[in-house]
Amino acid sequence: MWRSSKAKLAVAATFLLGLGVAIALIVWSGADAVLTTLAAGGWGLVGIVPYYLIPLAAAALSWRLLFPPDAVPHFRVLLQATWIGLAINWLLPVAQLGGEVVKARLVMGRHSRTAPAVASVVVDQTLQIASQVVYALAGVVLLLVLVAGQGAFSMAALGFALLLAIGLYAFYRVQRLGMFGVLARAVQRFTRSDQAGRAAERADDLDRRVTEVYGRRPRLGAALAWRLAFRVATVGEIWLALWLMGHPVSLAEAMILDSLGQAVRSAAFAIPAGIGAQEGAFVAISVALGLPPQAGIAVALARRFRELAVGVPALVAWQVTEARALRGPEPR
Repeated sequence: MWRSSKAKLAVAATFLLGLGVAIALIVWSGADAVLTTLAAGGWGLVGIVPYYLIPLAAAALSWRLLFPPDAVPHFRVLLQATWIGLAINWLLPVAQLGGEVVKARLVMGRHSRTAPAVASVVVDQTLQIASQVVYALAGVVLLLVLVAGQGAFSMAALGFALLLAIGLYAFYRVQRLGMFGVLARAVQRFTRSDQAGRAAERADDLDRRVTEVYGRRPRLGAALAWRLAFRVATVGEIWLALWLMGHPVSLAEAMILDSLGQAVRSAAFAIPAGIGAQEGAFVAISVALGLPPQAGIAVALARRFRELAVGVPALVAWQVTEARALRGPEPR
């Protein structure tokens, strides 16, 4: 109980700190200037909400390819689970992992087999990290090519991408070594129960399923391509928002802003919703691209608006789905 309360206090403290940073950036950029920039976008900024269906569909298509060919859930089920999973990672203090757990649960609730569903989510998380590394490196290269005098900023982004790549490789190797079986057998040594033994058998089956996913190389490559398409598709959101607000940029500049902004938010996974970190990154990168700071904070707020407009209905849909599951047969 004491540890749980301490963890909640830490989450609350990091959120309040991030919120304070975001407010300070708005004040520093000029609150009136930020509001004027947002007002220039007007109702057109609402258009970024339906636009997000494009990257959402790309993410669902990527995940779909990670299921066994004879056990692929309906695309509508995957699209809904992807939508809810993203919303949980955006809006709840789950360190970007809670949404993945709920994705697996939602698919299993639709009569999908447990092991393939969990294995697909594990590999999908690996591809998410891989695409993040590639996308961040692309942003660094574009920044070095298009913007002079940003060596220090680029080196920091490059360092983060390399650390992420090292973590990705370690995560991949642990999966290939059978991480679920290792964990289950470690628990079994402490409990010595029949239930722990059955759990170890199921964990071995799950490890085998993960290995099978990695063995389907053509589908794995296509899934990575769709995951990269998900990353790149979000460039349109940044480009459209800045154009509507009277600060047009090229697609390459929008990609720099988006890719490095996503990298910073990923690095700040411990802060709920990446509050403050995302705003700070957008302001810094916008200034590096020659935009006024109020444009950076305004586009960051526009993205927050999209996250709320897309995410809040998803959280409601999640609760409705869970309520129906409680009224129906007991979930596996």
